[in-house]
Amino acid sequence: MSHPFRETYVANICGHKTKKKGRIVSLGEGHIMDMPLSENGNPDHCLECIAAMSIKCAWCSGPIHIGSPVTLYVPKESFEVPDHAVRFQDDPQCLVGCLGWDCAGSGMDRAGFWYPPGKVYRVPTPMEMALASGGRAVIVHDLGNPADIGKVI
Repeated sequence: MSHPFRETYVANICGHKTKKKGRIVSLGEGHIMDMPLSENGNPDHCLECIAAMSIKCAWCSGPIHIGSPVTLYVPKESFEVPDHAVRFQDDPQCLVGCLGWDCAGSGMDRAGFWYPPGKVYRVPTPMEMALASGGRAVIVHDLGNPADIGKVI
């Protein structure tokens, strides 16, 4: 629930009235979302539409919310792809997964972020950066931060 005294906006894309910040519930989890404002001073989506863009991890069925880091793995032929699985738009063989402890191989597999309107914002994995650097080290301070794609040192 959003605070009743906060300013109300009209979202640019969905056209719904919304607060900039408020509690959303998606896939059974509640959390606080703070919407970025576009150049015109309004958010692009309302809080309810952002909540509806959440998906389930193809591997563990855990929630992947807007802004969450994701993995892109190709399943083995024996893997039965669940109905809720989301395929990566650039390579339909890849399934979108979470970066959870029991799901991802490691943080080196972070391949992007789940972004509106429900697609992967692809960034190089730390492993891809390390391989392209000729064996130099890659430092990523915050795997959950889209601005921190890593630094080759």
